[in-house]
Amino acid sequence: GLGNIAGNIKGFQFGGLGNIAGNVKGFQLGGLFNKAKKVHGVQFAGLFNIAESSDCPIAILNFIKNGEYGIALTYNDLGSAMISFRSGGRVTYGILGVGYNNKSKDTGIVMEAGFGAHININRWFRINNELKAGSVDNFSDKNTFYANYSLLPAFRIGRHFEIFGGPSINYMQTENMENRGMFPANSLWKEHTDTKLQQVYMGWQAGVHFIF
Repeated sequence: GLGNIAGNIKGFQFGGLGNIAGNVKGFQLGGLFNKAKKVHGVQFAGLFNIAESSDCPIAILNFIKNGEYGIALTYNDLGSAMISFRSGGRVTYGILGVGYNNKSKDTGIVMEAGFGAHININRWFRINNELKAGSVDNFSDKNTFYANYSLLPAFRIGRHFEIFGGPSINYMQTENMENRGMFPANSLWKEHTDTKLQQVYMGWQAGVHFIF
């Protein structure tokens, strides 16, 4: 109900708050966190994972000793410039970002979080798949929310830099009609009432990633 503490495990751990284990062969599912040594399988947590090695940690923050950490600067079709911290393993990673939207009529502060997965082709090219959700905050109860999936081919330049960019499919909604100017003119689906605007549309994202 709350958590599990174990030595080496082979199988499945489920804890409402979290799990602590030695070496894991299988699956750790924690409501808040997971902690282990060597993981051969998947760690899934609501907030963070900790491990010496783990190829497939799924959480917003992943502290993997032999993992990958980086800072990305991105820009998208809505006019949002973001800085995000990305952390994970060889296959999956978490995303936590903050930025600014220059089309918003309010403060324009953007906050987002999500998950990503690498399709590793070779040492200089991979394809990143990202699911993210966020909001453009005006410090009221009428924020602008969005969720998207991005397909991002990425090219490694040297040891520390990566450039990436590609298409995205997006859902966005707002109850703040002053932010209608953020929404793109073209849409796959759109619903507009006096109190809410919702839209599904195709967009893009591009950026540069500094890998520690």
